[in-house]
Amino acid sequence: MFKDIIEAFSECESIACKCYGEEDQTTIDILNELFSVLFLAHECDEFADKYDDMMKILHRKIKKEMSELMPSERADYLQGMDIYLNTKNLYEVSLSKLERFANSALNALIFNQSLLLESDVSLRKLIEEKGSIQDRAVLQDILNINCRIKQLNNGNQSNLDTIIQLSKELNRQEVRLYSNFKKFYDAYDLMDIDLKDIVKTMPKNSILVNFCEVGNASGGILWAFVTRKEDGKTELFTLLVNDWFNKMVNGSNIDIVYKGDNNEQMMEWLWKPISRYVTEGCSIYYVPAGVMHNVSLEWLSDTTGQYLGEKYNFERLTSARELVKRKAIKKRMPKQAVLYGGLKYQSGDTMSAESRDDGTEFGELEFSKNEIDSIEGVIDCRVNVVKYTGEKWNKESFKAFSSSAPDILHIATHGYYYTPDEANDDRTYSHGHLPRF
Repeated sequence: MFKDIIEAFSECESIACKCYGEEDQTTIDILNELFSVLFLAHECDEFADKYDDMMKILHRKIKKEMSELMPSERADYLQGMDIYLNTKNLYEVSLSKLERFANSALNALIFNQSLLLESDVSLRKLIEEKGSIQDRAVLQDILNINCRIKQLNNGNQSNLDTIIQLSKELNRQEVRLYSNFKKFYDAYDLMDIDLKDIVKTMPKNSILVNFCEVGNASGGILWAFVTRKEDGKTELFTLLVNDWFNKMVNGSNIDIVYKGDNNEQMMEWLWKPISRYVTEGCSIYYVPAGVMHNVSLEWLSDTTGQYLGEKYNFERLTSARELVKRKAIKKRMPKQAVLYGGLKYQSGDTMSAESRDDGTEFGELEFSKNEIDSIEGVIDCRVNVVKYTGEKWNKESFKAFSSSAPDILHIATHGYYYTPDEANDDRTYSHGHLPRF
């Protein structure tokens, strides 16, 4: 009875559109139900046409409605739109080799990817460039309140009253700040960037690999959209199953994926499908998702032992929109570059708690001073270079950049991290629990 059901839903959509308008929630809900029926009926062509229409409507609706929201309200709003932006079924339809629809599905992914992060960064930059000292102080207060709310939001009911009070203060500060910048805040223009714009800015002999995880981190599947610069066409395929990847790592250091049989398996499952689109000297832009946040394609090696990063030009992106935004940024000269390197690390309790698993403390990082010296040598003489070396660095100097970010920031130093569970556990700090490197 698919034919009858499709006709009924199509008629409902037409009536709702006339009565309420195409951007009304009722119309969108009916259209979303129609998608499910078309998918089950394997009506790929009609599904693709309707999906393109739906995305245009949603993009207009979201751009208009989000522009009226405070930054702290945007996350909840987008979460409510997830049911329409969720593209799980799109990947299965795309695998039917309907080329046009692979591009449509990728456009949907690009629209949704890192939207909150990029809009927040755009607003911060606007305030840093055009705001007063008072504006930047309010921005810092907002960041501090957000951080405090996240710390308290751990399920403990005794924190609820404090969270409510902090949320009210957050809203008050946002209204105070945002009202000054709203009239010329164009962060949502980034939502208009689509695949065609991105392909246009890609250099010759390059591809875009946009990863997407379907399902959860333990049992999900990793997919990849690969788009060629030469013709702008996109193909989609399955790369690996997450539970296989997690079993391989199994609590070990992530470096295990680049060694022996694991490297061979990663090359077979991850790199081989992508390599069909790669030519000599190719530039490969990739946007990670899921397990790919823990893997660097550059460090996989071929049968001769040569790293892929030695053969091709890899660049990791937060979202593919960065390629378009970068072109606009290149039109202006950077004003300041901040370089950290050749640091003299503290001794005593602080660094003892932040030591390696094998017991050795942070020592001098060889050649890191040479690294920042060589970087200084190639930066344009019109750019103000600030170097932190020896004992000149501290956490306060780094935190100060949160309200006045440099155009270029380079950090040559040791690194470590706590897992989310460890970071939320007070015993991590009181018992001197060792971080991972």
